[in-house]
Amino acid sequence: DYTIDYQNGKITFLNLPPDAEIKVSFQQLPLFAPTAKSFVGFRAESKLLEDLQIGSSFLIRSEGAYSDKPEYGYEPFSKGIFSFNLNYKKDFALFLKEKLRFSINGEVANSFKNSNTLNNAYIDDFEGTALETPLEIKGSFFFFAPVPYFSDTNYLLRKMPKIKNPKEKDYVSKSEIFGPQIGEEGKERENYLILEFSDFSKNKWFGIVQALQRGSFLDLENYENLEMIFKIDEGVPDGIINFHLASYLEEDVPRITKDGRVVGYNNLFDTEDKNGNNELEPDEDKGLDGVLGADSLNIMGDDGNDDYDLYENPMGTEGNRVLNSEDIDLNGFNERGDNHYFAYSISLKESKQVKDLYNNWKIVTIPLKRPDTIIGRPLLSEIRKLAIYLRDFSGPFKMRIYSIKFTGVRWKKPRFLRKDIDTLLSKATVYSVNNKNTPNYTSPFKVKKDIRGMYYEASLGLTIDSFFPYDTVITEMFLSTPYDLRKYSQISFYVHKEEKFEGKDIMIYFRLGVDSSNFYFVSFTLEEKEGFLKIRKVPYGENWYEATILLDSLPFFKEKKQMVRGEVSLNNIRYFALGAINIFPSKVSYTLWFNDLKLSKPKNESGIIYGLNTAFSFLNTGFNTNFNLEKRNPFFSRLTETPKVATDDALAYSLNSQIDLSKLLPSFLNISLPLSYSKNGSFLKPYYSPAIPDLKAKEYYFEKDGVEQYSFAFRRNKASNNFFLKYSLDAFSYSFYKRFGFSKRTLTIDTSKSNSQVFNYNISPDFGIKIKENKISFLPKNISLSLTLSDNLSKRKNRTKESDTFNLPQITTVKNASLAFSFTYSPINNLDINYSQGNYFNRLGYYQKGIKEKRSFFGLEEGFSRNLSVDYNFSLWDILEPNFSLDGSYDESKAKIKGDTYTNERMINNDFSYSFGLDLELPELFEKMKLNKMADIFDAINVDYNFSRAIEYPRIPFRPSLFYQLGFKEDLPYDSSQRTKDYEYSFSLSSGLEIRPFSLRWSYDNDWERNFYGLSSRQGSKAIKFPSLEITITNVEKLFP
Repeated sequence: DYTIDYQNGKITFLNLPPDAEIKVSFQQLPLFAPTAKSFVGFRAESKLLEDLQIGSSFLIRSEGAYSDKPEYGYEPFSKGIFSFNLNYKKDFALFLKEKLRFSINGEVANSFKNSNTLNNAYIDDFEGTALETPLEIKGSFFFFAPVPYFSDTNYLLRKMPKIKNPKEKDYVSKSEIFGPQIGEEGKERENYLILEFSDFSKNKWFGIVQALQRGSFLDLENYENLEMIFKIDEGVPDGIINFHLASYLEEDVPRITKDGRVVGYNNLFDTEDKNGNNELEPDEDKGLDGVLGADSLNIMGDDGNDDYDLYENPMGTEGNRVLNSEDIDLNGFNERGDNHYFAYSISLKESKQVKDLYNNWKIVTIPLKRPDTIIGRPLLSEIRKLAIYLRDFSGPFKMRIYSIKFTGVRWKKPRFLRKDIDTLLSKATVYSVNNKNTPNYTSPFKVKKDIRGMYYEASLGLTIDSFFPYDTVITEMFLSTPYDLRKYSQISFYVHKEEKFEGKDIMIYFRLGVDSSNFYFVSFTLEEKEGFLKIRKVPYGENWYEATILLDSLPFFKEKKQMVRGEVSLNNIRYFALGAINIFPSKVSYTLWFNDLKLSKPKNESGIIYGLNTAFSFLNTGFNTNFNLEKRNPFFSRLTETPKVATDDALAYSLNSQIDLSKLLPSFLNISLPLSYSKNGSFLKPYYSPAIPDLKAKEYYFEKDGVEQYSFAFRRNKASNNFFLKYSLDAFSYSFYKRFGFSKRTLTIDTSKSNSQVFNYNISPDFGIKIKENKISFLPKNISLSLTLSDNLSKRKNRTKESDTFNLPQITTVKNASLAFSFTYSPINNLDINYSQGNYFNRLGYYQKGIKEKRSFFGLEEGFSRNLSVDYNFSLWDILEPNFSLDGSYDESKAKIKGDTYTNERMINNDFSYSFGLDLELPELFEKMKLNKMADIFDAINVDYNFSRAIEYPRIPFRPSLFYQLGFKEDLPYDSSQRTKDYEYSFSLSSGLEIRPFSLRWSYDNDWERNFYGLSSRQGSKAIKFPSLEITITNVEKLFP
């Protein structure tokens, strides 16, 4: 329905209905919003001696939050660093005109922080926990509903109701629906749908339907309810409303004509698209009856009530500038009987699911998991349509629908934990309770206005019916990314109980952990207490309690195997659960509210770091080396980092040396021989235990790591005039690299060795003839050949806990080779041809048994690529400037079975594109025609055409021909059922003119795309932009006196 240009911040709506109501929701922040970032500081320096300098810095960085309830990971913070540094640098003259440059500098810095300036980080404040997916209540989004399971066309109303929307001046204010308790938000005015029936009686029915996701479906598995807010303005509310939630719903739909006939119920696909091109032609916007004519003219064959009107008949299909059909979900026509849906029936006279709001507005809440009837095999994870039926009303009535939406919460459907009894009779629901949907709602604190000046506060409601004795019920929330709770000292939440229960009668159950099998847990009654679990009654809200848990105490209970299940650590929390335990000896029913699950009291330790760097170099011989040493404690935090938990007490070092050996050789050799060596590593003392990351590490924990590497290269600095040397030694270069690394941790030991060699041969022949200003070349201007050999060996030993011995090492050996060839050829001016190919080998690889393909000298070829590009442009009389380009690329990779064993099947990708362009230089043309004034007015005309094609075969047992690889051939004699093929075309035409102070640029763009998968699945798109105009006015001030 729309596309988004994220780079430029633009939304483009596609196929927008003429009466579409666009709602834009945004957050407005004041100029000095709490999200402001600041960075302040000062720097002082002093030169004590000619070569000695000292300095000091003081820097503070702070970031705010969007609200006074920051989410975890988005906390406001403030941090700073105070540092002192000393620098010394001096050059020394040595023998034979050699110079030594020596430098040393040291620094000490202290960091301090406030990890959360608001003290609290919210895991869930339950205000944004609600899941909501609303339906559009504009009349143009609805269509006639098909015949329901409970009736037939004999009982369909014969008089079409008025279905419309009000004008904006008649919108309803929110306070009229929800009452004054919602504050400033009540002043907002909203649209609604009107259904006005002038005739109704028992056994009669009428229905409307809406597609929820055109061309797709909604996944409602995590939603709990369907909610509709409505009001019966006139008539008796004694009927029944049916809701049919459909995965598939038949689309052979009966329509009611002006004179009361039923038409369209013919088991045929009714559509305005008579030529089947999926586009609305000027003569097709006639409505589903296919007859063009005003309803007032009573033309034969015309339904007589299908003329579109923005306010009076938004469901009209004639003249609405939309391609209408019975296939409203764009999922293909569902024939009669193709029904798979959940049916829910609500009696307005008797149902307990209908509740009063304000001013006779009502809300009906329907649990999605409890349908009254199931037709076919529908899935809540695949819902495409919602049909609404009104039936059995005793007489005429007028109804207003304010909203229809699916609702739920991020917290999962409650479940009971006892397995030894039949708990099918126990029921529990979780939902959002707030000051908008619950008139008697109270909160545990005073509610503040949000940034829009609105009052809104919500909790998580948990209602339990027929709660069996000693059973436990929980509702759970799973996080997509883990939380590290070690940054905070405590976690807390509020609980609200019903007035009729004493605090000692309610036992709350709480979990936090990795998942539902690995977690910490606590249980407690609502009685005030102190300790690691603190319970207090909140003075502000009635029957509210606050539970606070000291996080640092949980790991000690884990060591004692108390209050823990499975393996869990506070640094990897993805799961929370809230619930209750029935401590009564009999069944009971009650409701609990939970609010503000949050972390508080961040840990704000200060850190310190010391650093020393020394370097010296011999300026003439090209030898230089430097050594670095750094010591930091676990709490040091750099200014560029956000606040984090304590890490390691670390001592790090590094040594780097380089020398160019060629400077020790005679200069006439013109060679370069750079040699380098480096070594770095660190000694670590973990702050937290590697085995139990909740606990502080013991004193004897000690870890280290390091890397040592060498590199050497050979190449010529200057080309020789000797033909033999030019194409032999000058063209050759070589490089070598070797690395050794190790890491010794408490639970793992890793070592690795690697080396690589690269041989290059590169020549630039210059052989051709020159004819006037043009040069004809007979050889490529550059030819390159390279060979790369690499060896890698890695070993790993590990153990589960520190008391275990390390297991046998896991050894991985990799030996690869790659051979690359490329050339660039320009036979004539402005024509460039580039070609490259690469062969990639596994020197340890081999084929599975039965494959006859042979290994090469370098090993088994596991990959291959080839690329060709051609570019040509020229100019005719400086007036016409044509250009052409062509690109073809191919790559393949063979499939592994296990380890280094391969099959002969490979995945291949081929991309091919070409483009033509032409620039007609009108100014040059007019100048040659002596029309200089015209030359100053008209710009060049630019024409461009582009085509591209991409093809992929996931598994194919042979390498295609050269013509296929380069894109000149499109199809292969092989199974195409898994092939993907994409085409893109574009054509553009643009120019402009200038009559000062005005200038105009115009363009025409036509883009289309086709996508194929296998033999049958296909899709595509087409977009035309015309006219696209850009008008510029310069020196505007001169236009006015």
